[in-house]
Amino acid sequence: MITFLSDVWSFVKAVGKEMKLFLGTLGITLLRFWKPVFGRDLPNWIFWAANGLALLFAFFLAWRKEHRSAIDAKSAHLSREEKVLLIRTHKVHEGLLELMRRFPGSGVVLTPFSISWRPNVGTMTVTDDIRQTIDWYNEANPLIGELQKHMNVFPELTLQSRFASIQALEFLRRFDEIEAALVRRAVQI
Repeated sequence: MITFLSDVWSFVKAVGKEMKLFLGTLGITLLRFWKPVFGRDLPNWIFWAANGLALLFAFFLAWRKEHRSAIDAKSAHLSREEKVLLIRTHKVHEGLLELMRRFPGSGVVLTPFSISWRPNVGTMTVTDDIRQTIDWYNEANPLIGELQKHMNVFPELTLQSRFASIQALEFLRRFDEIEAALVRRAVQI
């Protein structure tokens, strides 16, 4: 019970610290300019709405500060190389998700490692989904090679097909596992 109360008090102090900034800045600005601009006193609903908004921002800023310090603490256990791999893995993962969002149902995005959709040499018209998937592939392929050196992932890389059978969702699932493994290593679970 004591630790709970201590945590609540720490939370109240953190939010209060952030709240000072918003209430001070927002409150002084509203009070200073309301009457000259509108010719009457500040209505109660605006006062309370501004306080509620300031409280929400204070909650968010206190959470963000704590969240960032937790992430920094987690990544402190990774080697520099593992941190870089984690960041790059996350970036490639997010890149494929973005491609899937932009081009839903595109066969190119659904099978990013297949060679069947790649344009022939000399092709002048290349659609956006192909162009962006090629850019993503050029970033993902070297990363996969580096990940293989550090973990036992993507064993089919040694196959002749070079990932041709891997669908985008399978690739995302595996990258989730890689990120989770790196984070577990970071927090030493």
